[in-house]
Amino acid sequence: MLKMQNKILFFILFIGLSNFISAQSKHENWVKVDSLESESIYVNIQGLDQFKEDDIYFWTLEDNDPPLVIESVDSKIYKTKTYYLVNKKLKKYSLMEVIYYDNRNNVAADFSYKRNMDNAKYKYNYPIIEGSSMDKVLNLVLKQLNK
Repeated sequence: MLKMQNKILFFILFIGLSNFISAQSKHENWVKVDSLESESIYVNIQGLDQFKEDDIYFWTLEDNDPPLVIESVDSKIYKTKTYYLVNKKLKKYSLMEVIYYDNRNNVAADFSYKRNMDNAKYKYNYPIIEGSSMDKVLNLVLKQLNK
């Protein structure tokens, strides 16, 4: 009887611990990019501290007001969530994934741009231009990394 109680207790603790770990990994911490005047862009700073090298991956969330209209998406887009790869030394970046949301926060479309990134020549698609939105986003990310 005692063995059975220990097994049940272990099972309950295992399920509780699994839920705790899962909840921790899904946690997001959105910080507004204050230096942007007319746009509402937020950066998820959760997990940024794991990036010790030049490459940094992070999500941004943008409120679209007025909503965007894109031909390949069936509904108006009220929010855009974008996953970036940025190289802070080269000052270049790539889009990894873009998720568009409708007015009810449902996913309207999802586009993945993940690819083989072994060749550094093709790893980063865009330069970061000084004073651009991406430059300001990267400055916030770097500030968070230096804390």
